[in-house]
Amino acid sequence: MTVLNKLTRGYQNIGLCSPRECYEELKTNQYAKMVEDQLNGAYNNATNTTFNPFVNLMFYSPQETKPQMDWSNYVVIALIGFLVLLGVLGSIFSLTSTSEAKVVKIVKCFSLYDNLKKIVAIPKTHDN
Repeated sequence: MTVLNKLTRGYQNIGLCSPRECYEELKTNQYAKMVEDQLNGAYNNATNTTFNPFVNLMFYSPQETKPQMDWSNYVVIALIGFLVLLGVLGSIFSLTSTSEAKVVKIVKCFSLYDNLKKIVAIPKTHDN
């Protein structure tokens, strides 16, 4: 007996996703019994055994609430927005500015244009 079977006491638990409109109909015992019988029959046919496995269908009520956003979500959004802004500003500076100021050089390091150009560039080899 596998560790999973020991943990689940021999049951194979299967989750079923369904639209909210179908939930009340799906959780009826008749539907669950039909699906369990089909899964058990498919297992028996695939393994050519007479062993009757235990499939246990569980139906949970669909979620009605939307996920809540807390401060950590806003921090991540702000960080990603800041990095995108730096990339766009760096691209603008690398295309228009010839300044050698330290701040301009730092912003140019984030240039989406220059960095993507370096990533997709094919280096020249001695064979060319």
